[in-house]
Amino acid sequence: MQYQEIQKTIFSIACLLVTNSANAAVLLDENFNGTSLSPEWHIEQGFAEVNGGYVDIFGSTGGSRDGWIVAGEGSSWSNYHFSTHFIADGGGDNWFRGEIAFRVQDFHAWTTGTFYRLSIDTPIWGGGPGNNGGGTATLGSYADNNFSELETISPFPGVIANQDNVVDIWAIGNHIQVAINGTQLIDITDPNPILTGGVGLGAIWESHVRYDYAEVEDIPPIPEPEIHAMLLVGLGLLGLITRRRKETAV
Repeated sequence: MQYQEIQKTIFSIACLLVTNSANAAVLLDENFNGTSLSPEWHIEQGFAEVNGGYVDIFGSTGGSRDGWIVAGEGSSWSNYHFSTHFIADGGGDNWFRGEIAFRVQDFHAWTTGTFYRLSIDTPIWGGGPGNNGGGTATLGSYADNNFSELETISPFPGVIANQDNVVDIWAIGNHIQVAINGTQLIDITDPNPILTGGVGLGAIWESHVRYDYAEVEDIPPIPEPEIHAMLLVGLGLLGLITRRRKETAV
């Protein structure tokens, strides 16, 4: 384990600490239990139907090919944990592509505006893993309509067809982590970060994507005791590495 890996581990511990902190404020808490979208959301593209405790988002061949709902667009939300559940049912065509946006400053379409976008092509999409065959998770950013691909994982594990899949996104400063069903897939530092904004849920290419939960929890400044705890963990890891290196050298 090298220094960068230690740094990632400490960051992961920090996310766990602050996400469960009693001081963390909930910025958005949505179960989609009503019969229509709550006032926090607006439909940016396509259609969205709320029914049975989830929202079904989809485009339309006769209109927009994509569907998106957005909350907190242009807000000052900064460091936060965004969690959502999606159902990969595939529909009649047996394919699925979910889209999740965060730090949304300006959103006009899935390729237009200023925001981060996580695209998830599930393995149930026929053709095998890859950008045109499913099993791919891609994180990118749009800044004034200019796209930058930040990380692509293919194939990736853990998506289950016809069941809830949990996506967790931590955005702290320019550091971003993404996990699906508890498996960390992405851990990056963006040199040109988008630092504030809301969230969005979407589907593209006439697919239907069902989301049944969405929560945004503010990540407050880490209290000093937690900082000390993380430093102790880091020192412990460094000590373990040093000891193993000595044992290998003997």
